[in-house]
Amino acid sequence: MDKDELQPVSPMLPSQEQPRQVSVQMEQSGGEGKQFGYVQNYESTKNTTVLMIPGNEADDDDDTPDEEIEADFSCYNLFVITDEQFRGKYFVVPKNKAISESTPADLMELADLTPDKIAIVKKYPAIFANQNHSFAKTDDSHRAFLGIIRDIQIKEEGIWIYFHKMRKVKQQVFNEHAADFGIEGTEFKNELDCTHWSIKRVNVLETLEKVGHKIILI
Repeated sequence: MDKDELQPVSPMLPSQEQPRQVSVQMEQSGGEGKQFGYVQNYESTKNTTVLMIPGNEADDDDDTPDEEIEADFSCYNLFVITDEQFRGKYFVVPKNKAISESTPADLMELADLTPDKIAIVKKYPAIFANQNHSFAKTDDSHRAFLGIIRDIQIKEEGIWIYFHKMRKVKQQVFNEHAADFGIEGTEFKNELDCTHWSIKRVNVLETLEKVGHKIILI
């Protein structure tokens, strides 16, 4: 089993009397550079911080200073892009599909993507997915990614989303537990069937653990 995937665990939940905490570490090293992400003492009622050393494709001894990113887990970004494999540094969202549907009304105001609104959106973690291989379901090998937005640039041809992937997760998990993740639709068709960008008022880490998946520490 791929060590970068979210792994299934017992569906039993910890006691509700204590704050739930999750420690997450992500590390990669090699000829293409070094990357490091860190989440510690996460509590569902608080923001947390993700620290990252950006990779450098040209030089493994890059001395770029550590970048500190504050992450707000009260919401998450859901990106569904048809045929996108998320192998580069960015992908493009059509302007008419950006935070224009399947988003709570009070979060729709983020859609104008002013600099202040972009700063808010970038704090939310993200799920990066491509279109289901069938309506409201997909095959077991289909992977989505949990990650963060590095930057958002609005260009004539669309909205460029610069991103960083942290972990793989089976996309079918989101189909099977669509309601838990705030994903709209029916048993015959849901949001993972078409290109769009929405924002969900759901704690994605907490919900993944709730439905029986967790992040394995390295």
